[in-house]
Amino acid sequence: MSDIDDTISAMTDCEKRIMKIIGRINASPNKNFTRQTLKKKSSDEEMPHVDSAIKSFFKMGLLYYYRPPDNFACTHLGFNVAQNLKEEDYQKKGLRIIRR
Repeated sequence: MSDIDDTISAMTDCEKRIMKIIGRINASPNKNFTRQTLKKKSSDEEMPHVDSAIKSFFKMGLLYYYRPPDNFACTHLGFNVAQNLKEEDYQKKGLRIIRR
């Protein structure tokens, strides 16, 4: 198993859904996002867990502070995990990702 698979297997279901949101907004090491963006894009079930998921992502090494305290960016591992989860979700739904 690769680092990506190990990281995904260590995540809870709610953390996976929040990481899919990060993948959908195409967050990367060069593109930052805020805590408010995650809360706005998350569902009512996920919203209370956003703060704890962000702390967990920091411990796993998936996020880093772009501009503290509420501006984040993904590490390279975090970007790969988010894109992998996003592609798995699209395949389950029967959607295709068109590469540019």
